[in-house]
Amino acid sequence: MARLLLLISSTSYRISDFLKAAHRAGVDVTVGSDQEQILQSISESHTTTVNFLDKIKGVEDILNFSVKYPITTIIATDENTGAIAAEASYKLKLPYNSTEATAIAGNKL
Repeated sequence: MARLLLLISSTSYRISDFLKAAHRAGVDVTVGSDQEQILQSISESHTTTVNFLDKIKGVEDILNFSVKYPITTIIATDENTGAIAAEASYKLKLPYNSTEATAIAGNKL
């Protein structure tokens, strides 16, 4: 089954909408969050912690996770996660928007 990695802040109010849409699309979802989830140790592949403050470490977190749980797509939900998603997708040879495109999309001017 396809595995979508959703990069979203642990304080986001939008997570349930993203999860509902992914489930309707029939994909397995892993939530990549900036804080370890309380049930992460027993949820197997449904949550993982990704460093959103350090792009290099964040990409490394995703690459390490993907060794055991292959990812078919990464969805970023804001400017902070866009560059991490782009770089990790590039390294995993997944479809992605370039880091430059994500930066431009975040520029409100």
